[in-house]
Amino acid sequence: MAKVAEKVPSWVARILLPELRAIVKEEVTAEVKRVEEKMSGEIAALRTDIKRVEEKMGSEIAAIRSDIKRVEEKMESEITSLRTDIKRVEEKMSGEIAALRTDIKRVEDTLSTKVDSLGKMLDLVKQVAVLEAKVKELEAKQAQRS
Repeated sequence: MAKVAEKVPSWVARILLPELRAIVKEEVTAEVKRVEEKMSGEIAALRTDIKRVEEKMGSEIAAIRSDIKRVEEKMESEITSLRTDIKRVEEKMSGEIAALRTDIKRVEDTLSTKVDSLGKMLDLVKQVAVLEAKVKELEAKQAQRS
């Protein structure tokens, strides 16, 4: 403004410049007030939007937590059910394993008996073979004598 005042005649500076300054100040003040009011309204609207979003997020978070809790409870129930099933299967398998061991023992005993029996039969077969050989030898000797 000082540079403008140097370029205008002194009477304009004395009369018009203060008036112009007052008008400009009044216009700027009015414009600043209008901008502040507009910004205040925008800020209030943004705060309302933020509050609405926070409330929505809060309810969504609560719903997610509820879903998580429901899933955890279901998983816990499933785990308990699986543990019960595993225990039942283990008990059944234990019984079946005991039965198989009994069967194996019975088969082993039967095989042992049959092996012993075959061993005795083998001894008899050997004795029969020896006897047959002696009979043939005697027959051969008798055939030579005759």
